[in-house]
Amino acid sequence: MIGVILALIFLRHCAGQTITVQPVSINATINSTVIFTCEGAGDSIVFIVNGMAISDNVREKGFSDETFNDNGTRRGELEATAYEFNNNTNISCSVSTDDPVATLLSDVAILMIQGLLDSVGNLKHNINGSSVSLTWTAPYTLDNVHITGYYIEVNGLEKITTNNTNITLSATNPDPCLLNNVSVSPINNVGIGSSNTISFYYETISPVLVSVTPVCDEGLIYINVSTVCEREYPDSIVVIVLGSDSTTVMKNVTIIPQINYQLMIATGNTSIPSCNDTFIVNVSLSNTEGTYSEMSPFTFGYLGPVTNITFSIVNCSTIDITWTAPTVDDRVSILYYRLKIYDAIIVLRSAVETNFAVIYTQNQTVTVSTVNYNISIAIESTNGAPVYVAFTIECNETGVVYDNTTLVETAMLTGSVPVPLYNDCSFITVVSNCTGISELFKESFNTTPPSAPTISTTPSPTNPPTSESD
Repeated sequence: MIGVILALIFLRHCAGQTITVQPVSINATINSTVIFTCEGAGDSIVFIVNGMAISDNVREKGFSDETFNDNGTRRGELEATAYEFNNNTNISCSVSTDDPVATLLSDVAILMIQGLLDSVGNLKHNINGSSVSLTWTAPYTLDNVHITGYYIEVNGLEKITTNNTNITLSATNPDPCLLNNVSVSPINNVGIGSSNTISFYYETISPVLVSVTPVCDEGLIYINVSTVCEREYPDSIVVIVLGSDSTTVMKNVTIIPQINYQLMIATGNTSIPSCNDTFIVNVSLSNTEGTYSEMSPFTFGYLGPVTNITFSIVNCSTIDITWTAPTVDDRVSILYYRLKIYDAIIVLRSAVETNFAVIYTQNQTVTVSTVNYNISIAIESTNGAPVYVAFTIECNETGVVYDNTTLVETAMLTGSVPVPLYNDCSFITVVSNCTGISELFKESFNTTPPSAPTISTTPSPTNPPTSESD
């Protein structure tokens, strides 16, 4: 080591030049101003920036130099502005003599620039009642470029500054329905750096009685909890199933619920001997903040039959079925009904078998012929499929002049239709429903008006001439 030091001293004094003060590396915040210093013995001293002697091109990048002569000791100062593009700039100096001509170079120093800091790392939280503790780790920064603090923002409203890498936040009556967003940002002389954000809910028990719905289905009892906020959900559900005597314990189990945050419900289930037996269910809810308000037991009993079953046919593919539900505990809802159809549904009225008669008359004028019709249909059942009657009047000259389909709501259909004169026409009727179609009823008629009788003026035995004298 002593040999190395002696060799360096020899190099610094060779040919009469010496460098007594070497430029040293500097870490700076962006846009700040720093000064590099170099001293030595010689006739001149010059700074070198990224391998180039100081010049106008170098000065335009934020560098300015000044040299001093103090009784043969040369001292130079290089002022540098820490613009972002000057990061990692190499700085050195050279001391020269004129006689003999020689130059001695200094060590190389580096200008490193620290801008805004990156975000903090390992941001974590720990909730204890109405308080939450936050911890984090500092981001990387250059040596001697200090982090001056941390900026904390709570829900965009509360703003706090601390010099530590931890803080405890307290809330008065925290709202478990409110998602809290806390951001932490490092600060240096440049400003506030990037933020890291954490979100959490304060956990509490519901101040009101929550809605609990037990449902028994095929040997399982489901416990559904709703109408609570995010952090009011229970961590455990204790279910005690008692026999009908309220003393025999059939089941005692703790359920860890599953939370559906989109539907905002908590669900758990456990097996029971049978849903057809009468039993009593006690439910208790709790989370880390305590036990929920006590709720009265739920009584399950065998459901009685439905009553007042009726049905009506809406159309050929739809049947409405209605019934009256059995009486149950108001808090124990009926999960579903099983509908079983043992035989095919028989439609009680068929268009093929429907009796109908068509009576029509024809009234003619000089411009139009009017067809009046009366159609009687035997309606055999009010519960049967709907019946439709189609009317068509078709003429040889004008084609179809009337076409209409009518739902049969009464046993008698009446109406009248104007028909053009001088045509051979047909009155066509068909009755149908979803079970079939009747035979076609067709009646032909002519709409040519009858000719008026003529009166002869030729004398005849039965029509003697009239005397003008008479």
